[in-house]
Parts: sequence; structure tokens; C-alpha cells
Amino acid sequence: MPIDPTRITAGMSVVSSEGNEAGIVKEVRANHFLLDRPVARDVYLPYTTVQDAAGETVTDRKSTRLNS
Repeated sequence: MPIDPTRITAGMSVVSSEGNEAGIVKEVRANHFLLDRPVARDVYLPYTTVQDAAGETVTDRKSTRLNS
């Protein structure tokens, strides 16, 4: 079940399921959000890939997508 998109806001940190920092939420849209990655091209991630969003952190299910 996808996470409620209203739980994700610009400026939140995004980490992989292993706990590795991936970047910052740059922009939030209806079906996905834009991940601002410091040393790679920004990427849109659908909400279906989010494992959890708590406090100021979004945890993504698949770390391989975050590193490429």
C-alpha cells in the first residue's frame, strides 16, 4: 500500500532502506516527488517506493535506484 503523499514535504531527507543518505526532497507532486541528489542527476520517485515517512526522513524501499 502506498504511503499518504501528504506525509512527504520539500526539505525532508531521503535515506535508503539500509540507512544510506540519498538526498533531499526537492519537489512534491501528485504521484511522485523529486529527489535532489548531491552528486547525481535528480530523480523522480513514485510514492509506491516509499517504505516510511516519519519526522523529517523518508525511507525508500529500493536503494539501487538511489545510487545510480
